[in-house]
Amino acid sequence: MICKLRYYIPFRFLKTVYYNLVYSHLRYAITSWGSSSFPTLNTLNTIHNKLLRIMTFSKFNSNVCKLYKDTQILNIDRIFKLEISKLMYIINFRLVPKQFIELFTKIEDIHSYHTRQRSSIEYAIPRTRLK
Repeated sequence: MICKLRYYIPFRFLKTVYYNLVYSHLRYAITSWGSSSFPTLNTLNTIHNKLLRIMTFSKFNSNVCKLYKDTQILNIDRIFKLEISKLMYIINFRLVPKQFIELFTKIEDIHSYHTRQRSSIEYAIPRTRLK
């Protein structure tokens, strides 16, 4: 659809179509799947890069970093970081239900020792071991 629309509408409208059809799907549950394996994300990244090149009428081997910057569209890694940052913000300021807040433990709540990180607003990352 975007391939055909790009000939008939200006880029700012094409970008709106992108945000409605593509970006909304990329954002959906990215906090869960955004840290998945490299091959999975690489496939999705490749498709996203192709779409960006199509939208901008760029060659198949053009540098996508410049395209992301020029179009002000976020790549998948930055979308993931943005959504994680939003999630941690609402958890830190307790804007979510109590059940979600209990899933995260602040470093200051782990022990009573005075360490350098005790006064920070960082959260402890639980260690997991997969067998």
